[in-house]
This record gives sequence, C-alpha cells and structure tokens, in this order.
Amino acid sequence: MRSVSSPGRRAVLAAVLAGMAFAACPAQAQDGTLTAAEIKSESAAKQIVFACKLYAMDNNGKYPPNLDALVPAYIADRSAFISPLNPKDPVGYIYTPGFTDTSDSEAIVLEDKFAPKLKHIRIVVHTDDSVQILYLL
Repeated sequence: MRSVSSPGRRAVLAAVLAGMAFAACPAQAQDGTLTAAEIKSESAAKQIVFACKLYAMDNNGKYPPNLDALVPAYIADRSAFISPLNPKDPVGYIYTPGFTDTSDSEAIVLEDKFAPKLKHIRIVVHTDDSVQILYLL
C-alpha cells in the first residue's frame, strides 16, 4: 500500500480530518460543560489515532511503535502532539503502542496526559476512533 505522503492524498486526508473534527463535537460541548481547550484536545487526539490507523494500513495492520513514527508521512509535524490543555509541553498525549487493526475496539490508544491533572477528566481515544470523556471524582 502506498504512503499518504503524496500531495493529493494529503489533501484528501486533511479534508477527512477536518470533517472528523467537526463531527467530533460531543454532546457535552453542546450543553456547555466542555471548554474550548478540552474540545480541541479531544479532536487532536482523535486525529492522532486516525493517523495511527492510516499507518497500520501501510504496515501490515500494526500501529506505530511511537508517535514520532507518524511524522511526516501521516502527521505533518510534531506540533500535532501538543495538548491544548498545556501548550508548553511538546508531547501532551500518552500513547500506548502495540495495537493492531484487529485489536479490541474498546482498548485505549491515546490519552491527554494533562486532563486528569488540570480538569479532573480523562480524554481517551479507543482503537475504533471513538473518544470518551471520563469524569473523575
């Protein structure tokens, strides 16, 4: 399978990711319980996992060994890994390697590492691209 590094495929990928970001607005955002930074984090995390899925398509179903393996073929640069909840940290997400395209759909691939500390929530993305907000007590 070809890489997504060609300009035409990148444009299509960008359009898909933009559509996903718009569609990813959760019900919590509509009722005002999530902040803009939390919504941006949720969207960014989902885009990272989508890039992991594209990587798997090109690598025998295996997710990348680390997030750096996504740059630049699947994600333009490392700035995509900065969490809107703490823009000063160069990597704001915890990635769990070792998944494949056949892994359990409920497995958590990525999590914003600042959400529990700053917002008392967990923003997680599962292998099926679903995003979940878990409220901590």
